[in-house]
Amino acid sequence: MEIYKGYEIFFDDCYYGMIAVRPVGCRDFNKTQHVCSEAEAKAYVNSILRDGNKIGAQKGLGEQT
Repeated sequence: MEIYKGYEIFFDDCYYGMIAVRPVGCRDFNKTQHVCSEAEAKAYVNSILRDGNKIGAQKGLGEQT
């Protein structure tokens, strides 16, 4: 697992082997986004932070819990 700008990025073997992104410490599946690569995960986190959490808020990821 890697911590990147307040988000956990990890290999999720239980979800088709995809990379998962979620706020640090969050265990709510509905606040977890799955992507295909680590680079895509970091780009996703950067987009959440860059866009003032608009994308994350739509998916329930914009707020740190």
